[in-house]
This record gives sequence, structure tokens and C-alpha cells, in this order.
Amino acid sequence: MASSRATLLRALIALASLAAIDAFHDEGLAESNRVEFLSLAAEDECESSDCALSALQLRAKLTKRASHDGHGTSEISAMRAPPGPLCTGDGELPTGIPACYQGTFLTETLTVKVESESYSPGDGESKISVGIGKVDVFAQGLKAGSCIGAAFNKSSRMLSTEGIPNCFLDGFEYTASYCSSTDSMLFSFVTPVPFNVELKKIECAAELALTDERSTPDQDRARALLQSPPEGVTCTGDGNWPTTLPLCYRGSLLVESLEWTVLSYTAGDSAGVGKVNMVAKGPQEAICNGAAFEKSGQLITIEDASNCGLTGFEYSVRYCSTQDRIMVNVTQPFAIMVALDRAACSAEIFEPTPSPVDPFPPSYNPDAPAFNPNLPAHNP
Repeated sequence: MASSRATLLRALIALASLAAIDAFHDEGLAESNRVEFLSLAAEDECESSDCALSALQLRAKLTKRASHDGHGTSEISAMRAPPGPLCTGDGELPTGIPACYQGTFLTETLTVKVESESYSPGDGESKISVGIGKVDVFAQGLKAGSCIGAAFNKSSRMLSTEGIPNCFLDGFEYTASYCSSTDSMLFSFVTPVPFNVELKKIECAAELALTDERSTPDQDRARALLQSPPEGVTCTGDGNWPTTLPLCYRGSLLVESLEWTVLSYTAGDSAGVGKVNMVAKGPQEAICNGAAFEKSGQLITIEDASNCGLTGFEYSVRYCSTQDRIMVNVTQPFAIMVALDRAACSAEIFEPTPSPVDPFPPSYNPDAPAFNPNLPAHNP
């Protein structure tokens, strides 16, 4: 029964994506179809764990198609918006014994153990939570982390914790809420990619250390996506760029579409210099126009990278002249090689002037480890 339901959900996702893409060429989706589509494509955690990765991939493809067809950022953002609140009820946390909650997103399994302090108003009366306590947070997957015994206080649904930013997952920012209507928790991540993770009530095990045996089919597919290098992804040669400019390169990192446009390049005796536009499209969006760079061997160093890149990501960049390809070596929040291959330049090439859009914090890391062909790579 569960297998049939998962198959039906995947079929609905495929049908909804085709309908949504075609409808962009008309005046828009019929309201009923649009609501159904949003509930599948915009919500990271579907009713079945099997469809989370499919929904993310669908969202990325739809964003790319909508952008290519000239639809505005607001239209694309609206397609990504959650269909409604995922967390209801602001009642008290369970008391008396620890309560445990668990959920998954792509390669990560998140587990929370909450011990809420309480008092008894009188003999024989039920204990009442005082809204404070201790929490253990565990993450296991491509990134692993834990935070044991962090103090928290609860205000309405929100749980505010002390110390978690220093001992959980590097590069991840989030809020945590307790949803008393469903006795579940909701982690709303802000960086590196905005998404929601529902943690459902589970039995507290003697040890909360997780194993790969608990991984879901969705996590297995995501691990394969990140850990299996595609055939032919190599980076050799330290020559200069072709003389015909501009040159455009495209690739993707999970739900993010990355584009590089080399606007100018002048070769030198020991190093070359030039300017480049860098664009990221997806749940996070970033534009860096006319960034000056220096090329030494394969390594590309951005002179002023403080306003370029995706929040929470650290990376270095190399140009592979033999393959005429750009390799982005992401080191945070996870290690992965992203290949950007040559592509036709779009009709709109941004002017090589500093971008006026919202600045992004530093993310470019020229001191990141050198290119390692044994690292996982993603080149769809």
C-alpha cells in the first residue's frame, strides 16, 4: 500500500511539473492545479519521504525554465513559497520523561531529545511545563554534528537555545518550533538553503547515535547524487581562455543553478587578469557582476569576493583548459566538486559593473584545498 502511494505521489509530481511548465506560456495555472502543484513542488518534505528529492529537483528545473522564459524573480519565488503553515498549536512540551523527534532531509537525519522542566501545582495533579529545559540535537549524513545538553526556553511555539550555533552543523542557520497540535517539531533552515524539516515523535532509544541502516530511499538517492562522480569529469590543463569573449559556463549544485560569464581576460607572463559575472539561481539567489579576478595556473582568485557567492558556502575555483570547463570546489557546508561546462551565452549579458542587489557575506575561499579528482562531483 505504501509503495503504491509513493508511486502515485511521484506520478503526480511528474504530471504537475509538465502542466506547470506548459502553463507558463499561457496566462497561468488554474487555481486548483496551482495549489496542488505548490504543495508538491514547493514543500521540501512531502507526505511520503520518497518524494522530497523529486520535489527539490522539480523545483530547480521549473525555476530554470521560468527564468529562461523571461518570468520575473517574484513569479519564481511565488512558485517556491510554502503553501501554508506547517506548524500549529503553541501548547506545552511533554513532561515527565524525555521526548524524542526525528526527521530527514536529503542526506541528513536530524534527531532531537527534549527534557522539559516542570512543576506539580498540587498533590496528585499533573505536572506543568515551565517552558525551559535541556535539549540534545544530533545530525548524521554527509555532514555530522551533535549538541548535548543545550539549555532552551520556549516562547509560544519557538524554542530558543543557548550554544547550538557553536556545536551543531557549521554553515547552517535555523529556527526550531514545537507544534503541539501534532506533537512534532519543525526546523526551519535559513542558510545555506531555505527549507523546512518536520521531526516526528519517536521512541527515545538508549543511544541516539544513528546508523546508515536507518537511511531512507530518499537519502540513498541523494548520497549517490553527491558521492558518485559522473563519467568524464576531469580537470587538466592550465592554459589560457579562448580569445573569443564572452564565454559562458553553467552547472548545478543540487537545487542551485550556477552560471559564470567571463567578460574579459588578458594573459600575462605569470598570471592573467579579467572580469567575470557570477550568478546563482534557486532557493538562494546571488549576482556578482564584473568581479575582477586573477588566474595563476588553474587557480582563479577573485580580488574582492566579500559580496560574491551563496551564504554559508565556501569554495575555490579552477579553470580546466583541456576540457574548457570550470570546476568549483565547495568545501562548506559539504565537500563536493561542481563542474560548469561551456554553454551558449544568453541574450542578456550583465554589464561589468558592481551589482546593486543585496550583498552576500564572504564565501569565496582561495585557500581551500587544491583540486582532488577523488572528491565527489556533480555534473548533471
